[in-house]
Amino acid sequence: ARCIAGLLQTDQGSVIVDGRPASPADLARRVQYAGQHPELCINPRFTVEDALIEPARIRRAPLPATPCALEAVGFPGNCAQRLASEWSGGQLARLLVARALTALTDSSAQLLILDETLARLDHSIEAQILNLIFDLQRIRPLALLLVTHNERLANLTAGTIIRMRAGKLVESRDPK
Repeated sequence: ARCIAGLLQTDQGSVIVDGRPASPADLARRVQYAGQHPELCINPRFTVEDALIEPARIRRAPLPATPCALEAVGFPGNCAQRLASEWSGGQLARLLVARALTALTDSSAQLLILDETLARLDHSIEAQILNLIFDLQRIRPLALLLVTHNERLANLTAGTIIRMRAGKLVESRDPK
């Protein structure tokens, strides 16, 4: 997942987009990634608002509406000035998803990668976030790459399930 997002170099092969190998700049523009360790992805000294708008600031894109983005993943909009270090792992995971979704709405991104990001969330928040993603998919072209060990979740969300072991494809199938 991190290779597809352009965060790591591939050992072999390449990432193909629109029939040609993608450059790191192309991947940065087209892919939003939310990883499984949000505490490593979010500066603990940032306020929640700073963490949320950081990608837009880096891309020099319009800044997102912070209260709306926070409310979309189940937070009150008035929590934007809290420090990220005050938040639990599950709250940081939701913040990471909010940040990726915000970047998706303000850019030409076509792929959202959730790399075990939902693993720390309870089922109601997980469902809320997936519904947001499905709503986005209805209004614009957007693919979801969900990396998970949760077979129930994979069967609910996937068009195709690919099982890998040690970096090798071992199964490709339709969901049950």
